[in-house]
Amino acid sequence: MSTKHAKLSASGSARWLGCPGSVKAEQGITERPSVFASEGTAAHELGERVLSDGGTCFDWVGRPLLENNAVTVTDEMASAVQLYVDYVRNVKGELLVETRVDFSDWVSEGFGTCDAMILSGDTLNIVDLKYGKGVRVDAEENTQAVLYALGALSDFGMIYNINRITVAICQPRLDHISEWSLSRDELMRWGERIKQGADLALSENAPRIPSEKACQWCKAKAKCPALAKLTEETILSGFDSVDSPNPDTLSDAQLRAALDSKKLILAWLESVEDLIKSRLDAGLPFAGF
Repeated sequence: MSTKHAKLSASGSARWLGCPGSVKAEQGITERPSVFASEGTAAHELGERVLSDGGTCFDWVGRPLLENNAVTVTDEMASAVQLYVDYVRNVKGELLVETRVDFSDWVSEGFGTCDAMILSGDTLNIVDLKYGKGVRVDAEENTQAVLYALGALSDFGMIYNINRITVAICQPRLDHISEWSLSRDELMRWGERIKQGADLALSENAPRIPSEKACQWCKAKAKCPALAKLTEETILSGFDSVDSPNPDTLSDAQLRAALDSKKLILAWLESVEDLIKSRLDAGLPFAGF
């Protein structure tokens, strides 16, 4: 598995397409490792090894993986990843596992690794494993999968007459499999839209546009002035007294705006708390705590 990352990654495309300014904002911020990320990486390796070498995921229970050898495969991981393996094996065609694809025709220096790709006749099948269970992910209009499909078309389009693309997102721990199909022409139109978004994200004055989807995994949201401003405008401006806010003073439109922004604002507050905690954990001072 390659550890190199693209500046505009496929997995982060929902973020940088939704908030172009997040790319520059995240520069220099190191992502802290988490147990969830380690589990996800291990689950992907397990799927890759079983699809490439044969057998079942249960063959690995109680054993450490080869690359992610700090993780021992559990019954839960084996059961979940086996559902993904079974799905992939049921799609007939030429299987390519953990394949690097190049979509730099649409995103500058863009590349990524597709979990599973099956080429069958004129159909390209993209299957993506999501081991997490915190957020449900759907295949329809999934820009990560679109970029993988564009890369596959660029890499294999001269060999295979690809006219149809089918995307599947397997999220076994949520018992969720989502599928989406589109034509080659539709894929190319998606590519043009993504290219415009990528060019904007790499521009000097790319705007910051907070939204629930764009901010969800952004490493810079704790210090994001646009998100702080949105919070202030959404919540504080409608109250007569900031010290003692009374929802009864708000109009229905203001109440709706506040509730619509609840998840986004709570996520921002949690990221602020995490940032302060990380400073304190590192032994750095923070006034008042």
